[in-house]
Amino acid sequence: MVKKKYIICIFLLLSLSLYGCWNNVDITKLGVSTAVGIDKAPEKKIRLSVQLVNPAAVRTSSSKQGKSSDMDPVSIFTYEDNSIFDCLRNMVGKLDKKIFYSTSRVIIISEDKARDGIGDIIDFLLRDHETNYQSDILISKNVSAEDILKVKSKTQSLPGNYIQSIIKSSKSRGKLKRTMLIDIAKDFSSKSKYLTIGAISKLEDNSALVEGTAVFNGDRLVGWLSPMETRGFLFATNKMKSTTIDLSNPMDKDELITIEIMRSKGKLKTLIVDNKPVLMVEIETEGNIGEQHGKGSITTKEVIEILENSLQDTIKKEVVNSINITQKQYKSDIFGFGDYLSKFHPKTWSKMEDKWNELYSSAEVQVVVDAKIRRSGLLKETILPKVRE
Repeated sequence: MVKKKYIICIFLLLSLSLYGCWNNVDITKLGVSTAVGIDKAPEKKIRLSVQLVNPAAVRTSSSKQGKSSDMDPVSIFTYEDNSIFDCLRNMVGKLDKKIFYSTSRVIIISEDKARDGIGDIIDFLLRDHETNYQSDILISKNVSAEDILKVKSKTQSLPGNYIQSIIKSSKSRGKLKRTMLIDIAKDFSSKSKYLTIGAISKLEDNSALVEGTAVFNGDRLVGWLSPMETRGFLFATNKMKSTTIDLSNPMDKDELITIEIMRSKGKLKTLIVDNKPVLMVEIETEGNIGEQHGKGSITTKEVIEILENSLQDTIKKEVVNSINITQKQYKSDIFGFGDYLSKFHPKTWSKMEDKWNELYSSAEVQVVVDAKIRRSGLLKETILPKVRE
């Protein structure tokens, strides 16, 4: 009897393998996307640009062992329609291929479209089963999303891969807030925290620059954080991985000393004082001396204390600037102070929730930074004076 049951089970398993996937598609009939651009079009329409891989060009380039091919590795196709879904479906009439956009490394949304609102775009991306939640999202500044897809790299043949590579490498600069689709889904579910997305622009040599942050109120772009304001934002929200900060040389005021931030921890708090919210930021950070310009020894206790105080003041100023611009100019709590208030002071939050934008804009801000310099490298003082004598 047991043997009979085993035979039946094996028969059922084998029979299931005969059906295959109900919605499988021949790979030769797919257009593989590496990047997508979304622009504003006339009459409230959307202009969708898709960067598709040209397999023949990629194979040719590989077979020539690094020599360039006459054929472009990617082609860009555009379509205008009422929605992204309409564009993807109707673009098939131009391509004779189904666009496989889940392979897209990056999704670029233009500044013009973002100012009108990106709620419809995010709705589609979160709703569609083909979406890759780890795609990087960027807002193009002073340039269309389509033009960003045309950037070139001297080291990578696929622009979509190139853009994602510079996004990943930017974590060492500390001037970009990397945003993936999954992060946007989390921010939209927040009670008070407004959306932020990294910025991308196009340089004169047709390369791309990723730095700065797009600030939203609701689903609409309201302004930008500069690279330094972005750094303050990253310090405050515990997202700083690494960066370099230039300080004045205490022994040679016209020269600089560069500090490499190795570790950083940011913590947000909210207090209620006289029935008003007080926004607090506490930062602990450690760095090493990476480079010295000018004369003098930088290993004495007195000099290290001066550098640590200067480092603390610099970081504090950047954090305060980033908070002030979101308070006074954008009226957008991108830090999530309201979330902390709702978590630790729920009764107070219930009274403040409906007027949080107004309260956030006028709230007192307190920033405390504790910075330590741990190492000075292999040199105790610069070798340049001796070399130049």
